[in-house]
Amino acid sequence: MITRSSNGRKRIEAVRPHVRIYNRNKPKKERAKERGDTHIPADRFVVRWKDRNGKWHERSAGKLIKDAEALRDEIKEALTMGRSLPWEAPPFDKVCHDFLIYKREEIKPNTYDDYAQIIENYLIPYFGKIRISYITPQDVEEFKIYLSERESLKASKPGEKHFLSASTRAKIIRVLRAILRHPSIRQFIHMDPTLGVRAPRQERREHDYLNISEVNRLLEACSSPSEKALFGTACFAGLRQGEIIALTWGDIDIVSGTIYVRKTYDPKHREGTPKTEKGKRIVPIPPVLVELLKEHKAKSKETKPDDLVFTSKNGKHLNSNNLTQRTLANALQRAGIRKVDFQSLRHTFASLSIEAGTDPKTLQSLMGHCSINVTFDTYGHLFQSAVERHIFGLEALISSTQVYKKTP
Repeated sequence: MITRSSNGRKRIEAVRPHVRIYNRNKPKKERAKERGDTHIPADRFVVRWKDRNGKWHERSAGKLIKDAEALRDEIKEALTMGRSLPWEAPPFDKVCHDFLIYKREEIKPNTYDDYAQIIENYLIPYFGKIRISYITPQDVEEFKIYLSERESLKASKPGEKHFLSASTRAKIIRVLRAILRHPSIRQFIHMDPTLGVRAPRQERREHDYLNISEVNRLLEACSSPSEKALFGTACFAGLRQGEIIALTWGDIDIVSGTIYVRKTYDPKHREGTPKTEKGKRIVPIPPVLVELLKEHKAKSKETKPDDLVFTSKNGKHLNSNNLTQRTLANALQRAGIRKVDFQSLRHTFASLSIEAGTDPKTLQSLMGHCSINVTFDTYGHLFQSAVERHIFGLEALISSTQVYKKTP
């Protein structure tokens, strides 16, 4: 409350909320005792309080004084801190729907679809109509157990059961945390119930990639200059599949040997900008890839700046499933190389870059990772090998120059 002192200055005074406990059955008990009745009514406590507008409210607290005192303290704390009362908080399902509305303009369509799917399939079925102020850390821990026992929604063979992977469960917990930390519900909860709750531990996934000999065999097995340039762009520039599909000739500077990554493509939402600002980047490319792109361009009919670099037979965007399951699979088979997915070609670029001595920060920029942590989490073990090679090389240099000699 803001008041003015005797000298006219503003003064802030602590607001003392008017919260009282009353025993509704006290008069009935006293009258029953006076009459000598054998049946004495039980206590029934209520808590009354005055809101900021001076209006009185009342809420039942049950038969125990300790419950009434707990309710009184809860109401007093909420009024003092300027928060809404717990039972005034919205239910979880409404908060989720409002969260999606807030996020629609902030995140990419694919990310929005992931959030919506997680909310509808996992979060709302569990928390449902529970008011968010009543969700506790214990509830979140029990939800983690529920997820560990939940079967995956992916189709499986009859008689087989597939449970949610650790990465999927971790993603669900991250979405729950984002919902319960959104500024729009800050007035309803005084402590984030996911605080201190750890996401399921994920085992580091070993990524498959090709060595330089296998890359050469793959390119030799390609059936056209277009295929060579396509797989060369993945292996020697590290672009994501959607970024390659969206690539136009105006994004490639043959003279300077650079590719400008400005957009990406997915079948559902068509062309769009990369997921994060870090995804927009300039990637220098080696001369071998420049030559592959020149050969492909010489054979192409559409080479205007806005024309796609890689197209299907009808001149449209490539189909991502066909690209992996047919085009890449057939080329690998002809080359006598094990089956890998298209993402493995991007990992190939990373492994070759590390082997060539690229530092982590530069690799993060080339790959378009949102943070250096993503780079280390994905390729940290490869950097360790590079460090070992550095030590061995340094030792060989020192020994050859006889900078240090052992004392006989």
